[in-house]
Amino acid sequence: MLSGKVDPIFSKDIKDKRWEDLTSALNAEGTGPVKSIGAWRKTFKDWKCYVRKKAGRIALHQKQTGGGLPSKEALTDNEEKLLEAIGQVAAHGYNSKKKCLKYEFYFLGNRKAVKGKIKNSLAAEVSEKLIRSQNETNDSQRRMVQVAERKVTLLEQQVALLEKRALAAERKATAEEQLVLLKGKETAPAM
Repeated sequence: MLSGKVDPIFSKDIKDKRWEDLTSALNAEGTGPVKSIGAWRKTFKDWKCYVRKKAGRIALHQKQTGGGLPSKEALTDNEEKLLEAIGQVAAHGYNSKKKCLKYEFYFLGNRKAVKGKIKNSLAAEVSEKLIRSQNETNDSQRRMVQVAERKVTLLEQQVALLEKRALAAERKATAEEQLVLLKGKETAPAM
């Protein structure tokens, strides 16, 4: 959900269902605004954009030379958690020209319930990604073993073919020797 990307494990249907669950939880709190799924998505997208730009400004200020006063801007705990979840590259790796819309983000009355739902959702996403990664590794290893087994089979077949050729060459040589001996006996004068 954090990346907004769809992949084979985290399909669009699963993503839509999670947004539906999250929207229901946020709207059920009753202390903040009631929004549609699309509105909550937009709020989250705007917040991510705002946090990335803010972190980028802070990082740029820290990289400047010449001394000066430290930046007056600082990330809140929640902004730091979001940035940690979406990745530092999101803030420091790209120079975004996109303007972020201002918005108000409410922490709803029961923070623990909302945090729990978000944490569970994130844990499920991380778990799915780990499982997918392990499955990809297992599939890759399985394919490597299959290729190695095929190579061994081919080598065994080549050895068997070479053994058959060697046996055939020996038989041919023996037959030729016998033929020479027979011809020698036929042409030899009788005594």
